[in-house]
Amino acid sequence: MTPANRGKLPVLDSLTLFFMISNLILIFLADPIVEKVSGLLDASACGTPDVPLRWGLFLLNSVVFYFILRRYNARLLREANRRRRSEKHLRLYARVFQAAQEGIMITDANNRIMDVNQAFTRMTGYEPGEIISSTPRILQSGKQDKAFYDDMWASIRRQGSWQGEIWNRRKDGSVFPEWLIINAVKDETGRIANYVGIFSDITERIQAEENLRYLAHYDMLTGLPNRRHFRHRLNAALLDAKQNGTMVGLLIIDLDRFKIINDSLGHETGDRLLVQAANRLRRCIREPLFVSRLGGDEFTVILPGLQDPKEATDVADTVLKELAQKFHVDPHELYITGSVGISLYPRDGSDPETLVSHADSAMYAAKEQRNGYRLFAPHWTETLPRRLVLENGLRATAMDGELEVFYQPQMDCRSGRLVGLEALTRWNHPVLGPISPQEFIPVAEEIGMIADMDEWVLENVCWQHVRWEEVLGYPVKVAVNLSARQLHRPHLPERIRQILQRYKVDPAQLEIEITESAGLTKGEATIRLLKELRRIGVGTAIDDFGTGHSALAYLKKFDFSVLKIDKTFIQGLDQDPVNRALVQAIVDMAHALGLRTVAEGVETEAELARLKQIGCDTVQGYLLSQPLPARKMEAFLASIRQGDRNAAQA
Repeated sequence: MTPANRGKLPVLDSLTLFFMISNLILIFLADPIVEKVSGLLDASACGTPDVPLRWGLFLLNSVVFYFILRRYNARLLREANRRRRSEKHLRLYARVFQAAQEGIMITDANNRIMDVNQAFTRMTGYEPGEIISSTPRILQSGKQDKAFYDDMWASIRRQGSWQGEIWNRRKDGSVFPEWLIINAVKDETGRIANYVGIFSDITERIQAEENLRYLAHYDMLTGLPNRRHFRHRLNAALLDAKQNGTMVGLLIIDLDRFKIINDSLGHETGDRLLVQAANRLRRCIREPLFVSRLGGDEFTVILPGLQDPKEATDVADTVLKELAQKFHVDPHELYITGSVGISLYPRDGSDPETLVSHADSAMYAAKEQRNGYRLFAPHWTETLPRRLVLENGLRATAMDGELEVFYQPQMDCRSGRLVGLEALTRWNHPVLGPISPQEFIPVAEEIGMIADMDEWVLENVCWQHVRWEEVLGYPVKVAVNLSARQLHRPHLPERIRQILQRYKVDPAQLEIEITESAGLTKGEATIRLLKELRRIGVGTAIDDFGTGHSALAYLKKFDFSVLKIDKTFIQGLDQDPVNRALVQAIVDMAHALGLRTVAEGVETEAELARLKQIGCDTVQGYLLSQPLPARKMEAFLASIRQGDRNAAQA
């Protein structure tokens, strides 16, 4: 059946018509035909048949006609089945059309809307009856101009389709972004019969992209532009200044005493204080000036198009007055001040890095008196106080290969066997050379880097532990010092557990050392921390015992497993009866409390012999080895391993 006949009943063909007409002839012209045929039969000497000829012809014609009717009936059944399938598909297509999550609109060739689905109604607010026979112009938001639509229809005419982002207007007047696909549908002759538009609401995607852009350029805590945005704006300001022959001022602002507030009142209070400080800066810094937060308690202000350096110092004065006002951080009333460093383009530098570095140096100079500002002076880069050099160095390069973990072995007094190592952080400054931990650790604590430094050390220790277990053939416990600032971190034990799990290190092979002064000063925090560490299986030690309060009642409350005797009691132990008596008392007391003892700073055989006599469990000091970097400690461990093998063979 040709496509043109689809949907119509089967037409009677010529053979069917022939037999129907022949039956009519037999009925109405039967006698003349029979006589004529009989005459022909007689003439041919065939004789007349017994059965009347009329009935024979009629019977033959009827049989043939029966089969023709069966054929016609089969064609009727096929057509009926095809119609049922078509109707079923049409109902399916209609359900899919209405159930689709994307909005669908069908128009005729003249762009008149013929049908829309439920998703279209849900997204635009228009019911089918309100929009059918209208044109899609009813949805236009005005955000796209005529050129946009001209290009869109040119693409549809040329390629038969178009897709892209477009903003449309809902019935309530609100606009929304959608991703729209338009396809042209052609008929059998190749002419466009319809247009089908399929769209989805991409509001959430657009919002997510905007959030990502915001996160990339703005500080989440304060809402101020972040370091990345600051760099972009500084580059733009310098380019404009170079073209227009003007100056650019750069202010770096640091909040004085913020670390004390943050550490004593907690990070939540510190964060709220930062937000209030940022709001004050935002209020007093107007366009075209640009304020941002670099990180921590440091903020910056870019002053483009300056004509006189006094403009920069005036802004600095305004900032300092704002910051000096009382802050209400419920339930506290807090006072802070600011220190401001100023550098100027092109006087103090022609590139962003130099300007930032010089403003930073000026800010550190201002912090010597606090609550003031300083313009950059070239000689400061050479005469900055040593502490400021340390702060700058720690901020810039502490994790860039200058910090290194050294290890010092610990020996069992009775067996002489290596039983552990203590991890010690060392800093080899490129200009100042090796710097003592007693000097740079307090600086790292004050500028808020100690938490990152402690975690970096722990990561290195766990990685080395795995390596050294392969060298020795058995695990060696490593002790790591914990800063007093870490006692405030509620999730520290969980973080330690995660690091141990990542490197597959047995928690029993790690020992956390807390100095006596830090542990006793922050008593409750220390008790909670020790309980959590012991719960996950990590050993704990009180370090430098005897140099702080030495309150024996605290030892009973604290859950330490090791007591480390400070080296001041070990020096001259074989000759000083007072030190000998003190060390004996400390060892006896520790053993009575179930604590293992470690003597630090053992340098002579006489001191070692006296400690063995006293009953000390473990010794550590230059007598065994000075602190060694990891690669040298590995060779030291390998030599011990070889000595053990030689002794076993002997």
